[in-house]
Amino acid sequence: MQYGRASESGLIQPGGGAILAKYLIVNADDFGFSRRVNDGIWHAHTAGAITSATLMANMPGFDHAVWLAQRTPSLGVGLHINLTYGKPLSPKEDIPSLVGLEGYFSDRRVGWNPEEAELEIERQLDKLLAARMTPTHLDTHHHIHIEVPSIYAILKKIALRRRIPMRRHPWAETGGDAPLQTERLIMDTFDDGNGTARLLRYLEDLPEGTTEIMCHPGYGEDKGTAASQGSAARAAELQTFTDPAVREAIRQLDIRLIHYGQLADVPASPVPDVPAIAETAPEQVEIFLPQSGTTAVPLSVPAAGRRRRKSSYSRGRGKRRMRIKRRKRKPARVHRGNRRKR
Repeated sequence: MQYGRASESGLIQPGGGAILAKYLIVNADDFGFSRRVNDGIWHAHTAGAITSATLMANMPGFDHAVWLAQRTPSLGVGLHINLTYGKPLSPKEDIPSLVGLEGYFSDRRVGWNPEEAELEIERQLDKLLAARMTPTHLDTHHHIHIEVPSIYAILKKIALRRRIPMRRHPWAETGGDAPLQTERLIMDTFDDGNGTARLLRYLEDLPEGTTEIMCHPGYGEDKGTAASQGSAARAAELQTFTDPAVREAIRQLDIRLIHYGQLADVPASPVPDVPAIAETAPEQVEIFLPQSGTTAVPLSVPAAGRRRRKSSYSRGRGKRRMRIKRRKRKPARVHRGNRRKR
């Protein structure tokens, strides 16, 4: 059987040899949230490291996102199932446990009726299919399939029935009847001043096999609008994932960029000798995500104590840092008038 190989752009292409390599999906959540978010994700794909996006079927930017996706076949597009933000596709009478008095999702995440949740999820999936979009995979807004066990069970059932991959649950089962998924999931935010540096460290430590990095890039929204919450964080992540240093690192580290639609063609790797990256630390950390405030997610760190052989790219960065450290600094001048008398 023939598998894909990396092209100059880093995307997997048909016809390569079946060799074990580092495969990376970089997924932008919230496609369809607004035109500004859509444009940012599209830019991060065409000029950056984004390979995949997940589309929100109930948000005002849906039609614009579909228009962009249909003109950009290299971008894998899945369904970003949303039960916590905006208005549902179902009438509120059909899903009373999911909505408040005004018909918007309540975001309380407790007391949900699983049958009502499945009904709304199926309607969101049907809307994608009606728009002639075949979803490459499934994931959820605000990570509800990780936080709410009943939602994970519903997604798993739908994914297996429709043969659609889904974003892995950090502590869920793998193999057997589990849906097709990556071996690792990196959940982090890259919206601070160290976002690019932290992303480069993840790339340097990336093991062989399949990994997904999730993110939330987008252009900033107008201040005072409902969509402006978290706008600065989106813009910062957009800058991180379009940084030329990221693409250069991916090239030098020989990381193969794919999306979920290509996951089935990746050669199966042996069972990892350590848990998935997001599984290595049961500690929960509070992080800010756009339109969600803070949420508890697994701390995403490489396995403690696991030493990896450094690549030539990593060694080069280390040598450059050493050269900077070795430069002698001129001693600071101290004016006599400023010295304290003992």
